[in-house]
Amino acid sequence: MKRIATKWVKPSIGILTAIALTIFAGCQKPPVQIPQSDIIALTLTSDTTHLNADGQRILTVHVQLAQGKTVVDDAKAVTISISPNLGTFVGSSGTNSFQVTADSKGEADCSIMVSLTPGTYYIGASTTYNKITYKSADISVVLNPLAFSDKLTFTADNLNPVADGESVVNLTVMSKDEQNPKTLPLSANIGTFVSSGTATYSLPLDNTGKGTTQFKMSNQVLPHVITAAFPDGTSAIITLNPKPSYPDILVAESNTTKVDTVGTAVTVTAFLEKNDANALVSQATRVSYSAYQLVNGAKTPCGRFTGTAVAVSDAKGTVPAVSFYGDTGDIIKTQLVYVDVTVANSATTTLTKTLQLQVKQ
Repeated sequence: MKRIATKWVKPSIGILTAIALTIFAGCQKPPVQIPQSDIIALTLTSDTTHLNADGQRILTVHVQLAQGKTVVDDAKAVTISISPNLGTFVGSSGTNSFQVTADSKGEADCSIMVSLTPGTYYIGASTTYNKITYKSADISVVLNPLAFSDKLTFTADNLNPVADGESVVNLTVMSKDEQNPKTLPLSANIGTFVSSGTATYSLPLDNTGKGTTQFKMSNQVLPHVITAAFPDGTSAIITLNPKPSYPDILVAESNTTKVDTVGTAVTVTAFLEKNDANALVSQATRVSYSAYQLVNGAKTPCGRFTGTAVAVSDAKGTVPAVSFYGDTGDIIKTQLVYVDVTVANSATTTLTKTLQLQVKQ
């Protein structure tokens, strides 16, 4: 076999350089990627345990930019972003984002007032340096729905007012209803709302869901039940248990100053008043009657009454008339007959008006 001759060709400098660069590049490590969470970190500093969508709780978030990196030195502006309907930024009209400035330590804080809408939401932070945006990991926030009874609070500054037709109770409503209605219907079984003069009233609510009004008591010593109810069925009830309005003045009169022993009725009327001309005595205030003669200085009962079972005051303080009869055979004709008309004017004291009747011979 014939050997074929070969000739070695010396490689050029350019080719060697290219090979060397290729080998060097193949041995070089790829650049290390810094996690974005190391550049900008977001933490929630508020307690979110049992966090309700009540429109009142405040969430505080804290941003930390990495110290010693160019981002800290040159990217002080931080944008906080939240999911729609999570809430509003405190001190800003923005709804979905708010810009804060980090301090010399790379720290910044932001506050968010939660909304009235339950759901799962997210909060994030970002900063931009050299046209590159760095983002933190998102934080999830769960707003729990309010319990049915928590959607509406209804309070009164006095649960035991006086039933005098004049006393006023201040009512306060705080609505947390998701629909955020502008008015709240109020109704009462007894008494009137000062603003309407009737037992019903549409209470205006402000932007926070708060409303106040005044309620005037009747003069009935009965539970005054006031109901606040939205169309969706959300409702709250206040029950006012009034104290009696006692009379300051007792007026009692008879239609005659004489009584016989054969059965002619003596009509006795009574009227109850307050010193305050605008106030009323409570309805159904009971008046009692007794008749007696003084025998040897002792009170000796005599005669009889009819109509005492219904001797209670009406709305204006008038007491139905009662009748006294001297036909019981126990009247001494030579002695005066005294008729006492008595009513309570406090829990422990009474007023008494005494009428004197002569016995017809």
